[in-house]
Amino acid sequence: IHKKYLTITDKYYDASPSLIADYLKDIIKDKSVCDLGCRKGHLIKQFLKYTKDVSGVELEKEYYNICIKEGLSVVCADYYEMKLPDVDVYYIWAVNDIRQKILEQLKAQGLSGTIIMRLEPKEDVIFKEPVITLLFNKIEKIKMQVIEF
Repeated sequence: IHKKYLTITDKYYDASPSLIADYLKDIIKDKSVCDLGCRKGHLIKQFLKYTKDVSGVELEKEYYNICIKEGLSVVCADYYEMKLPDVDVYYIWAVNDIRQKILEQLKAQGLSGTIIMRLEPKEDVIFKEPVITLLFNKIEKIKMQVIEF
C-alpha cells in the first residue's frame, strides 16, 4: 500500500469513518473485521457496507450500550484480557505502546491476518510499513498503517 491523499469536503468529524471505510474497502471487502476499541460503533456501521461481518470490542459500558442499542455485534471487554476473535482484519486507533502490545498479543494467541492501525496525527511511526495519509477537511490528516502478520 502506498501513500495516497484523499480530500473530502464534509466539515463534520463523523464523516471520517465513512472516509476510512471507503478507502479501506479493497482490504476489508468480503472479510471478517473486528474493531478493537470501537467506541460508539461509527466505524463498524461503515465497514458493514463492504465486509462479510464486523464485530467490535469496547471496554466502556456506556459506549457498549450504545452499540447494542444500534444492533451492532460488540462485546464489552478489555481486549488485553480476552481471547481475541479470529477474524481476517483487525482495526485499532491507539498510541504506539498499545499498538505494539496488541500486535504481540495477536501473534501470541496464534492469530494471523491484517491489522490496520490508525495513528495519532503527530505520532511517530514504529513499524516499517508505509503510512497511508488521508486528508480530511483539507486540514485534518488521518494516518494509518496496514500490517500483515
